[in-house]
Amino acid sequence: MAEFKPGTAGGHDTTTSHFATQHTGSVAGELIDVNQPVELRADGRLYKASGAGTFLGVSPRTVKVANQALTVHGLGQRFHASDAGSLVIGKTYYLGATAGQISDAATAVDAQGAFVAVSAYDLTVVRIGKLA
Repeated sequence: MAEFKPGTAGGHDTTTSHFATQHTGSVAGELIDVNQPVELRADGRLYKASGAGTFLGVSPRTVKVANQALTVHGLGQRFHASDAGSLVIGKTYYLGATAGQISDAATAVDAQGAFVAVSAYDLTVVRIGKLA
C-alpha cells in the first residue's frame, strides 16, 4: 500500500466544480493544502481527513491559517492528485491512514474507496461520509 499527498501543480476541474456537492459555512481547524481530503469534526471545523470526522470532499485552495472560511467540494469533483501522472485510470483510491493523504489500497479510515482515477493525474470524488 502506498500513500501520497495530493499534487499541488494543478487544481480543481472548474466544470465539475459547478455540479459537485459543496459544503460551505465552516472554517478550517488547521492548515489544509489544495486538493487535500477534508473532514468535518464535532467541533464544526474542517480538518485534513483522518477518520476522526465525516469525509466531505477536497479543498479547492490552500488554507494557510486556522479559522479561515473554506468551501469543500464533494461528490463529483474532479481534482489534480498526482504531479507525476502515476494514477491508474479506473482504479479506486482511498483516504489514507495519515491525515490528508490518499492511498492506493483500503485503510482503517476508508474501506470503501472515496475516489476513482479518471486520468493519470486526476481523481474524482465518488463517496463521502464515514467510509470505514
